[in-house]
Amino acid sequence: MKPIHEILGITKDQHNKYMLDLWKNWAESNAGTTRQWQKILGSSAINRWFLNELSIIETTFRNKVQRFEGSNTVTVVDHRKCFNGLVTELFQHFPKPLLDEISKDHFGAVEMKYGEVTIFTSLNLN
Repeated sequence: MKPIHEILGITKDQHNKYMLDLWKNWAESNAGTTRQWQKILGSSAINRWFLNELSIIETTFRNKVQRFEGSNTVTVVDHRKCFNGLVTELFQHFPKPLLDEISKDHFGAVEMKYGEVTIFTSLNLN
């Protein structure tokens, strides 16, 4: 079977850029601050999780497309719609324990006691 970028009717470079943009957008959608976004992008554990999920999506896409290989009624546009629909589902999934690890380390909240009064401060980490 053809590589996915050929099925989608785009170059390998365009496909790589699409995948990088997808990764950045997914990371941003799961980050509360710029610092968390950077931590997500830099996390090898989260990256492995993301690539595994992407591999599942690509396998599903190949299985769907394979049924219509050689068909004149299914176009590249149809393939792109199918692929984009599957990729969109990725935004509904996230590795909560891994994301929680990133979040708890970088909220920057500080609790201080002044007599009997407790003061909470939060640092802006953006």
